[in-house]
Amino acid sequence: YNHLKGDWYGITEKACQIYISICPECLPATRITTKAKMNPLNMILSDTIGRRAQVDLIDMRSQEYDGYTWILRYRDHLSGYSHVAPLFSKESIEVGFEVVKIMSSTVIPDILQSDNGGEFLGKCIEMVNEHLPEVHVVCGRARHPQSQGGIERSNKPFKDGVQAWMQEQRRLGKEEKEWKNWPFGVYHVNAAMNLRTSRSRDGLSP
Repeated sequence: YNHLKGDWYGITEKACQIYISICPECLPATRITTKAKMNPLNMILSDTIGRRAQVDLIDMRSQEYDGYTWILRYRDHLSGYSHVAPLFSKESIEVGFEVVKIMSSTVIPDILQSDNGGEFLGKCIEMVNEHLPEVHVVCGRARHPQSQGGIERSNKPFKDGVQAWMQEQRRLGKEEKEWKNWPFGVYHVNAAMNLRTSRSRDGLSP
């Protein structure tokens, strides 16, 4: 509604709510799950920093910049402290190299968790096992909230933050090559998210 009212006159907030309620793209995401289809939730808990880390990719192919098309996000499960790396592709060997580089510069986790996408299989696991054999790699179901919920939920605000950073750079009058440079901007956004306080952490930042 806030986005539309800047460009169009006379569209009400109620009209937006009605549209969303019948939008075919939105309905699958809002459909209520029947009890028959519901499975018991098994919460994944970490008792200390470095016990479990989660890794995932964000698709930026629609805004490719100098060959960069993906963002790797690595997140500590308990604290939420994150690391990022822009990637040229999601080939497992490139993902594996960046994952090993990140883990070598932070608290090495007991468990490294990812979805079961091909980018985290094969060479990626081989590289982790070769360089950091003490890390146990586990794969959850792709985009499954019960297993990858923490990092999956934070991917959207992160991507929104990248878009906001680009718009801010454009507003400041930067040249197109500068304000579109999200492979640089991801580090600014990641730092801001790591400094953001949260009620779930008693008002503390990651």
